[in-house]
Amino acid sequence: PRNQSGKRPSRKAVAGGLEVADAYAKAVVDGGVVANLRIRAQAARYLEARRTDAWDGQRLARLLEHSRKVYGWELMPWAVWAFAHLVAWRNADQPAARFVVLQVARGVGKTQMAAMLASWTVEEAARDGRKNCEVVVLATQMDKAALVQERIREAMGEETEWEFYGGKMSDVGA
Repeated sequence: PRNQSGKRPSRKAVAGGLEVADAYAKAVVDGGVVANLRIRAQAARYLEARRTDAWDGQRLARLLEHSRKVYGWELMPWAVWAFAHLVAWRNADQPAARFVVLQVARGVGKTQMAAMLASWTVEEAARDGRKNCEVVVLATQMDKAALVQERIREAMGEETEWEFYGGKMSDVGA
């Protein structure tokens, strides 16, 4: 099956949300998933944080559902694990992690993940009654950042209330 952009979706993560992230982290720590020392150390820290810190699995579940419904994607377990850090790990009512650095090979869906996260963030803000949410996409080149905008526009359609600035999407701010 292909998603809305005509590309094949990633391999399916078997269970839901935090369970997928937990299983991935355990497999990394146990050696079932090949990973370097830094990833193994982070997986161990993640598992410890899962035991001791607050996590909102519903936020992650909503993001995964958004990726399925809007983008037609089932995220791979490593991507669910990365998103768990960003959206499910909580410190009071605020995110415990403010950023995640992803350094992965070409063609594994980084641009698609950025589009999913950006559009979900705006929808989540609207769901919470917040208005005028702003998402900024940075890249090494304007064309790369514009790709995220293009993916959002493809997935969300032309009838959205989104405003895009810069890049190929508009001449405002360019």
